[in-house]
Amino acid sequence: NRPLRFFRSTIESLQADDPIEVASTAAQASPYVWATAFNKDLVLWADRYQSIVPGSAAVTPSNANIAVMNQYDARITVQPVATGRNVFFAAPRSEGYDGIWEMLPSDYTTSQLIGSDVTNHIPRYIKGKCRFMSASTTSNILVCGFEDDQTQLLVHEYLWSGGEKVHHAWHKWEFAWPVIDAWFINDRMYILFNVNDKAVYTLLDLRIGAGTSAATTGRLDMFIDVTVAADGTVDAPEELHNAWGEVWAFKTSGEHPYLKQKLVGNDTGFDTYRYAVPGAVEGDTFVIGARYTSTLVPTAPSVRDSNGVPITTQRTLLHKYVVTLRDTGEFTYTISDKFRAAVSQDTSPLTFGAPELGIGEPQVASGQQYIPARLDMPTSRLSISTDDVYDLNITSLEYGFRYNQRYGRRR
Repeated sequence: NRPLRFFRSTIESLQADDPIEVASTAAQASPYVWATAFNKDLVLWADRYQSIVPGSAAVTPSNANIAVMNQYDARITVQPVATGRNVFFAAPRSEGYDGIWEMLPSDYTTSQLIGSDVTNHIPRYIKGKCRFMSASTTSNILVCGFEDDQTQLLVHEYLWSGGEKVHHAWHKWEFAWPVIDAWFINDRMYILFNVNDKAVYTLLDLRIGAGTSAATTGRLDMFIDVTVAADGTVDAPEELHNAWGEVWAFKTSGEHPYLKQKLVGNDTGFDTYRYAVPGAVEGDTFVIGARYTSTLVPTAPSVRDSNGVPITTQRTLLHKYVVTLRDTGEFTYTISDKFRAAVSQDTSPLTFGAPELGIGEPQVASGQQYIPARLDMPTSRLSISTDDVYDLNITSLEYGFRYNQRYGRRR
């Protein structure tokens, strides 16, 4: 309980409460930069190797030791992050590119972590040096910022089942503003943006629906809740007006509460912008913000043999995709292959005669959407995107194809 005591109390013997002074016995000369508490141990990070201070027993000046555990290259300018099951750290891959590694406890040796490159299948996906890394301990998500494009966040989402990672996906979130930093507190993600040389503090709730019904809640970026004044206008800070670009409003009360419309603002001269809301009356509440785009580009399907090897000797024709949607508004699909130019079509699961279709009701529905293809399957490309105020919720994606398999004749 004396944190400012830096020296031993006596030189005759080593007391249990003396300051711990220990050095690594490794032949390498790289200094330790980070220390991560994980799995009851303390993991020390250098740029060429990793060491461990075992925590199976109380660490005292007489038993403290640092043992070299692994020799992985690590980017020590970025602090490694620990989740409930693993530790992520950044590592240089080749000139101009970085990779993300994952460390898991060994199944055979105590106080031993085994690392693996979880981005080895996308070696050119992460361009530039990693700037920061943050992970949630409750939502199975990791985000990273990179120097090449500071408006992007690399996102890794995964799912554990027992002791096996049954699903892991990599994608990017693109913003209109440079990302300074990002961090997590429980199920909430906090992002700090640089908007016109001013720091803007934002919050992203990772829970599905964020506590409200996904069918009736508009989705806008950097949104705020406002109430219509007596003259039919609403105000917003100048910083948000500059960040939004186009300003959209989503009605949340009064008559026809699902109305969405674009607003035009005027400078009031008091660091605020005032927007006229057509058709609104005093007391109506709106959510105003910027619309954003969600895009899904699935991997092209392929025919494989019993060993999982793709069969490329015969032509395969992709007939159609069948997309099952839930609480989705308008979206656009674009489909093409190497022989045909891209064709785009705007559509919606909301059809004439659907039970969700009604005056004043949200323009969302659930159902199946058929996408005609008639393309060369190995080179086909499907893109589904939306910038609507409603979610793009795809529950399943199926496809139909034609393939004529040839068999050898026997004499």
